[in-house]
Amino acid sequence: MSLYKNMLWTVLARYGAQGLMVAANILLARHFGSTGFGDYAFVMAVVMVGNAVSTFGTDMVLIRDISSSGNFREVPASLFLQIFISTILILVLYFFAPFLPASHALRMYIFALLPLSLFTIATSILRGLQRMAEFSILHFTVASLQLLAVILLLFQDGTLERYAAYLLIVQIIGTGFGTLLCARLLMDSPWRVGISMKAVFHLIQSSARLAWIGGLRLLYERWIAMTLPFLGTISMAGLFASSSRIMDAAKLGHLAALTALYPEMARSKADGHHLRTGNIVLFVASLVIAFGLYMLADPLVHILFGAEYSEAIPALRLMAWGIIPYYLVSYYSLAFVALELEMPVLGSLMLAFLILIFLLTWLVPRHGLTGAAWSTLAAESLHGLSLWWQWRRYAHSKRP
Repeated sequence: MSLYKNMLWTVLARYGAQGLMVAANILLARHFGSTGFGDYAFVMAVVMVGNAVSTFGTDMVLIRDISSSGNFREVPASLFLQIFISTILILVLYFFAPFLPASHALRMYIFALLPLSLFTIATSILRGLQRMAEFSILHFTVASLQLLAVILLLFQDGTLERYAAYLLIVQIIGTGFGTLLCARLLMDSPWRVGISMKAVFHLIQSSARLAWIGGLRLLYERWIAMTLPFLGTISMAGLFASSSRIMDAAKLGHLAALTALYPEMARSKADGHHLRTGNIVLFVASLVIAFGLYMLADPLVHILFGAEYSEAIPALRLMAWGIIPYYLVSYYSLAFVALELEMPVLGSLMLAFLILIFLLTWLVPRHGLTGAAWSTLAAESLHGLSLWWQWRRYAHSKRP
């Protein structure tokens, strides 16, 4: 019962938070236009990938350890490692920013990698302890602050650089709130504050495969936003970003449910048979959402983003069917990671990423935005089928 309660908490709060984020992105898209929105999408993609790299898979290790044994011993080493990697990334990106789109905004917002490190630790602790109410409240609060930042920007008719500054402030406030939520939980539990290099190296060994998976997964998801300005145009990147924002909202229910489900997977160490009912329900939901999104693509784009983004409608109709393989990828990836079997996940992800790079390079110069949509649908479908096939082999090997 507690599992389904946590899933319900997460789904409701995530939909609330995502609703605020969708509203914020709609306002930004209308304010900046497709070109400016493309710049915004590029900056967000770079920082999100940077955060995934700096996290180095330690979030999944923390969740797994805390949920299975209530052990907080990896927290200090994880924080040290994330801050260290974030600092290096900030220096590198700050140097190369002048050669990239939206360089001034990027130079400002990359400093969010530091508070994001602590924010990741806080959310990992909350998820590991199954404190999904606090986890959901934290995300809802941050989303609310981001929407307020957008409204303030619109009143001032501000630029992307100003919005980057507002987002940095929001992230600092959100990190402070997350730290306060975790402080009482940590004080009530036995753990050591000290950091030793031995503990850091042990954490690196434990999280190395997860680091590859997490970093590569986010790079795979954001690769189109990062490369469309170079393969196509910055305006094309903005059009694709509008479709992606609708897709992100459509994926939210599955994401929230699986966020709550992963700690249960880690605790049980089972082969997933007891979760089969939930798996079927979520798969059927993915079919319904994909069909609905395909049918409603035209009114959704026009109502939410306006006539300027009408070229994104064919791309959204193609991308809508990606909801189905996305669910397969998310579910089976978490199932393998919970069992500490990361190699099937990493192998499938690398294959899908290589296919995505090849298809984008081939299709975008020839077919533009539609080529980008076909590329992401084909790569994600291959990714999902690969993981599903490997899970069937694993489940068959476990049968008596």
